[in-house]
Amino acid sequence: LLRWLEDEVSGTIPSKQDGPVEPDGWLHNGNRVSGKLPPKAFALIRYLWECPDMTADIRDLAQPMFGDDASFIEVSNIQDHSKAVNNFFRDNKLDWSVVTASKPYPTASLVSRPPKPRD
Repeated sequence: LLRWLEDEVSGTIPSKQDGPVEPDGWLHNGNRVSGKLPPKAFALIRYLWECPDMTADIRDLAQPMFGDDASFIEVSNIQDHSKAVNNFFRDNKLDWSVVTASKPYPTASLVSRPPKPRD
């Protein structure tokens, strides 16, 4: 049962060897992956990484991404940056992505997709 449980959650729970690494990168299994993230894209994942459940209200991203607490921010304001993050993850074959939602209130989440089962 323990082995099955380990297999089920493998890749879905972030480890200390995964995550954003200053100034513009990502660690996977303790190794820095190739490529660099643009500054606002990196600020996005760094902030989400630290949030409970890796989810934030879009309005909370104004300061870390744009340096302005009073900035009016919507999902559309971060779409280009989340796209840059998702391209970075895809190019490095990492099972992570940033997803946004508008309802019931605007949020952004950093999610890890479990590996696809092999046929």
